[in-house]
Amino acid sequence: MPSPDAGQETGREGGGFSLTWRDLEREGAGLLLILLPDAPDATLSAALARMEAHARTGGLPGYVALVRRYRPGDAARLARMADMAMTAGLRPVVTGDVLYHNAGRHILQDVLGCIRHGCTVDQLGERRETCSGRHLVAEREIREDYAGHEAAIARSAEIAALCRFSLDDLAYQYPDETDASGNTPQETLAALVRTHLKDRYPAGAPDGVLTQLRHELDLIASLDYAPYFLTVNRIGLADPRQ
Repeated sequence: MPSPDAGQETGREGGGFSLTWRDLEREGAGLLLILLPDAPDATLSAALARMEAHARTGGLPGYVALVRRYRPGDAARLARMADMAMTAGLRPVVTGDVLYHNAGRHILQDVLGCIRHGCTVDQLGERRETCSGRHLVAEREIREDYAGHEAAIARSAEIAALCRFSLDDLAYQYPDETDASGNTPQETLAALVRTHLKDRYPAGAPDGVLTQLRHELDLIASLDYAPYFLTVNRIGLADPRQ
């Protein structure tokens, strides 16, 4: 859950990172948000109000995660959180809040906790992850553990349908290092090539060079790599003393 302090900007202290509600409200258009609350309390009420407002102003539907912690009163806690979510116009969804793929990795989770807190396993104490069920489980177990929340179970498929991903989507993204003329990165790169081609070949470039340049510029355009070459060019122009 983001920091409840709406007035605090995103911050980094000692290598940490804090995401606030203000960040989501400013940059979160089109994001699918799933709230992971601890308890059905005033903090959750405030978060639900902000989630509902975010959804109304352009965000995708908001969800509230129902996660069993296998503690006394767990069933009542989940039922109350589901009721609060629906009252606020949001959708409860069952999640596992998974940390590792099978139960045997619980020990490794303790090791990661020690690394995070800078201590030994013997010193971890109450900072140890007490719930040993944070691993992937079969659908049958999910339906047994969350009986009465069938609609919230089904919403996991609803969310999966909204999350479209292909390896073809992976690509480098560089700043658009363009000039002030309003040209695209590719147009800026082509103009730089034409300018410096005259410096390299004052009497005119050979036909073979021109053919190779056209081929390489076409290849760069097809891969959308012009921003990369413009960034490298800017680095090369930078004063090494700075």
